[in-house]
Amino acid sequence: MESKVGILLNNEINDIIDQLAKRMGTSKRNVISLALTRILDSDLSKEKIYEIKTSIHDLNHATNITVNQQFKKKLESIDRYGLSIRMFFGYLLCDYFYKHYSSFLGRDKLKEDVSEYETQKENIQIKIDTNVKSKITSYCNDNSIAVSSLFAHYIMNKQININDFRSEETDFMTLTFSKGVKKRFHSNAKEMNVGYLYYINLIAAQICENLRL
Repeated sequence: MESKVGILLNNEINDIIDQLAKRMGTSKRNVISLALTRILDSDLSKEKIYEIKTSIHDLNHATNITVNQQFKKKLESIDRYGLSIRMFFGYLLCDYFYKHYSSFLGRDKLKEDVSEYETQKENIQIKIDTNVKSKITSYCNDNSIAVSSLFAHYIMNKQININDFRSEETDFMTLTFSKGVKKRFHSNAKEMNVGYLYYINLIAAQICENLRL
């Protein structure tokens, strides 16, 4: 069962999230949920929240995200120091995107190469280690993130490293990407001089390492 969570952002950060969602071929909900999972692992002390409040202004853009009940309870259980849930996470999200995606500020979306970010979806079926698949799927369920959006985030926004990985038992996984993400996916694999199935397994291994799964 899913429910809505209201969040207040400022116009600049709402624009950045729109651009990231378009770039990744996904929804704003997934972009926000991806950010929230990282935010919840960071310092959420009263002093830190006060510091953010003094630097972030004009939370006047209301947006709703749809999350599962498990993730909503997780958000509601956090001490918000008297702030409403939409103000508290609004401040944190603005702070996060200013720090990590400030390069998106001021971009003229009408001048971007929109062909790279087509929204038409295509499926790709891969073989992946069964244990790795289970870990990633569980993480995405716990944090109300679409599995395909997590992989798209790594394809579009992360530097992928070549590391050793083992696949003792494999299972099929179907990922759904926009044409733009799929194009970047194949381009990245070619640049690394690896096959695309090997490349997607490198991403899976890096996800597990980065997220300590």
